[in-house]
Parts: sequence; C-alpha cells; structure tokens
Amino acid sequence: MAIQRTARRRVTASVAAGVPTGLRQLEVVLDDAGIDRGRFARTAAAAIEELRSAAGLVADAPGTQLSDVDGQALVAGGLEIDARTSRDPDALGETAARYAALLADTEDVAEVADRLGVTRARIRQRALERSLLAIREGDEWRFPRAQFADGAPIRGLPAVSLALPLDLHPVAAWRFLTEPNADLELDAGPASPIAWLRSGGSPDPIVAIAREL
Repeated sequence: MAIQRTARRRVTASVAAGVPTGLRQLEVVLDDAGIDRGRFARTAAAAIEELRSAAGLVADAPGTQLSDVDGQALVAGGLEIDARTSRDPDALGETAARYAALLADTEDVAEVADRLGVTRARIRQRALERSLLAIREGDEWRFPRAQFADGAPIRGLPAVSLALPLDLHPVAAWRFLTEPNADLELDAGPASPIAWLRSGGSPDPIVAIAREL
C-alpha cells in the first residue's frame, strides 16, 4: 500500500508539472523498478527499429493492400482485414516495451565476470555456447539479472538455455521462462520455469518443453 501511495503522489506531481499522461505513468513504473529512463528509451528505440526491420512493411489497414476478391476470401476464412483502431492491441509496441525492459535489467560482461568470479573471456565464451542466457545488443553481450541466484546461474537453467531454439526472440524466450506453465505444478499451482528451478525442480521437463518451441 505504501508503494502504491508513493506512486500515486508521484503521478499527481507529474500532472501538476504538465507531463503527458502516458509519459508520467511510464516514468513512475521505471523509477519504481529501478530502471534508468535513458537506457529504457534507447533500448526501446533500438527494439522498435529491429522489430520493424524483421517484420517488413506492416499495414495498419490490411484490406487496402488486397483486391476485392482476395479480401473477401480472407474475411470468409475468419481473418480481420479492417483498419486497426486505437483500442486494438499494439503488438509491435508491446514487444518493444518488453524488449526494452528486459535489456534495461541486465548486466554486461564485466559485471557478470565479477559476479561469477571468472574472466571476461570465459563469460563471452559462455554467451556463445549458450550456457548463460545472453542478448546481443550492438557489439555487446547483455545478461538478464534474473537468471542468477547466490552468485551463480540458477541450477538447471544452463541446460534449459541450451535447449531453446536458436532463432527464438529474446522476448519470447524470457516470456517462456517467466510465465506460469500448466505442465509445471507447484503447491500454489502452475509455475514458471524459473520458479520451478528455484524450488529445486528438475530441468528435464522444461528442457523437453523448450525443444518444442
């Protein structure tokens, strides 16, 4: 409750300062999470550019790109070709935000080397061999902090990392690792792969699921 009250006070202060609604909400979220605003902005911009390049040209109104015959055929098949409205989910924006948040909560090679007590060369090697979860950002490797516990990778997580498809986007990989999975049951119900491993569970069922992604 205290955190919520603090967040509300900070939003109110931003309103008084004339900061746009969406921006002030984002600032509060980032500050409460301890994520640097500048880094988030840079990684979000890079993520959007990368996603746009990978997706190619995306039409907000797909129906305008089709002939009447083709459009009718797609509608008959149950597909939506109408213009996207402001209420529709923005898949590109959501993925870019997740990517930026993920990158903003990472460590670089030097930080991970200090954490694990090994050389930087060894950390780069582990990134290449995929025994650590690593994301390429420009010319640098970044390592999500949540994969570590007590000065080491979570037990069993390197085996899961190796099982993930090479072409799986970091956002999809991280969602798989952190969202509850019906095949992984703990006392409280479905558990995420990371929660499962933290509880002492075997990596074997997660490896099997990862290979099917």
